[in-house]
Amino acid sequence: MARKGNPISVRNYQSIFIDILIYLVLISLSLTLIKLGIPIMAFCDSGDDSKIEGGGAEASSSAPLQQGEASSHTNPTGSPSLSEEFPILRMASPELKEMEEQWRDEEDERSSSAREMPGPSDAGPSNPAPISIPISTISQDTIWDNLVQKNFSLEASLRNRVLRLKHSPFLLGKTVDQYWSDIKLELAEAPSQREYNRLIEFENRDLLIRELKHESLTLLNKMLTEYPTLREKAPYNPEECLIDFLNEKEELTPEWDPVKKDEQNISLLKDILRDCKIHGPKSYYIKEILDARLPWER
Repeated sequence: MARKGNPISVRNYQSIFIDILIYLVLISLSLTLIKLGIPIMAFCDSGDDSKIEGGGAEASSSAPLQQGEASSHTNPTGSPSLSEEFPILRMASPELKEMEEQWRDEEDERSSSAREMPGPSDAGPSNPAPISIPISTISQDTIWDNLVQKNFSLEASLRNRVLRLKHSPFLLGKTVDQYWSDIKLELAEAPSQREYNRLIEFENRDLLIRELKHESLTLLNKMLTEYPTLREKAPYNPEECLIDFLNEKEELTPEWDPVKKDEQNISLLKDILRDCKIHGPKSYYIKEILDARLPWER
C-alpha cells in the first residue's frame, strides 16, 4: 500500500513559496519606487502591510479590480499612467494613488503649457512683433533717399544718342566714350531717387540741345555744298559762325529756372531748323548767321 504524503509538509512548502513570492514582489516594488524617486516610507503603514501579508490569493483577487480602476484614469495627454506603466503599483496604498493623481495633474499642466508656448513665427523676446508705422508718418524724402531705381531703358537710349554724335563739335571736346562715361558716373553716384531723376532728366534735355545743334550744323553744311556762294558771305568759317551764333542765343536766354531755360533753347533750335528747311538759303536765320560780325567787332 502506497504511503501518503504529509499534508502539513505540503502546506509548509506552499507558505514558503508564498513568502518568497511576496519578498520578490516587495523587492521589485522597492526598486521601482527608488527609480521613480518616491519615498518608500510613504507606503509603510500597518493596513497595507496586513493586506500584503494576508497572502497572495487576496492580492491576486483584488488585482483585476485595481486594474479596472487604473484603466479608467487614463492620462488625457495619451501617455500611460504610473499604474499602467508599472503593474505592481496597482496593489499599492491610497497614498500611492494620491501621488499618482498629483503626477497626472503635473503632466496635464506641462502639456497645456507646451501648447501655449509661442511657435517660431510668433512674437517673443528673440522674435519681436513687427512694428507697423503709418505711411503718413514717413516723409517722402526718406522714401526717396532709401530707394534708387535705375531707368535702364532711358540710360540705354542716352548712350545710343551720344554714339551718334561722333566727331561732333558740341561734345565739349570729348570723345563719345568719354562723354558717356561722365554721364554714367554721375548717374551711378546719385545719392537718392530724387537726385537720380533730376540728373537723368537734365542729361536728356542737354543731349537734345546738342543733337539739335549738330543737326543745324549738318543742315548748314548741306546748304553750303548746294550753294557755294553762301560761304563767300561769311566773315569767317561758316561752321564757327553757326556755333558762335547758337552760343550767343543761348547766353541771351533769360536766366530762369534751368528747366525753363533748356526748354527755351530747345524751342529756338527747333524754330531755326524748321525755318531753314522751309526757306533754304533765304532763311532769316541763315542770313543772320552768315552776316554775323566778327567776334572783336561785336
